[in-house]
Amino acid sequence: MQRSVKKPVTLRIMAKLETNALINAFSGRLGNMILKKYSYGVVASSRPDRSNVKLSKKQKNANRNFKLAVAYAKSIINDPKKREVYKKMLKPGKSVYHTALAEYLNKEKTEG
Repeated sequence: MQRSVKKPVTLRIMAKLETNALINAFSGRLGNMILKKYSYGVVASSRPDRSNVKLSKKQKNANRNFKLAVAYAKSIINDPKKREVYKKMLKPGKSVYHTALAEYLNKEKTEG
């Protein structure tokens, strides 16, 4: 009779942090910890293990396209003349960066 071997369990620890000036200054990765900002506060979690993730061709294309969109948006915010043009197009609560990013991605969607 064969016994099944169980894989080790990886614990995902999440903690809601008390907000203060230092915690509010951070978001993103800090070592192996991820800090995420939500409307209700800041949450710390362990970094996800994506070492075994295999991306499909469609996912790789989407990642490449988003990388190009980020480069485009950065080029807009780094050019004072283009940035001013975008500032005139802004909807309330939107930034030049996010407007340029959305424009690039929507253009790619209609053309692609």
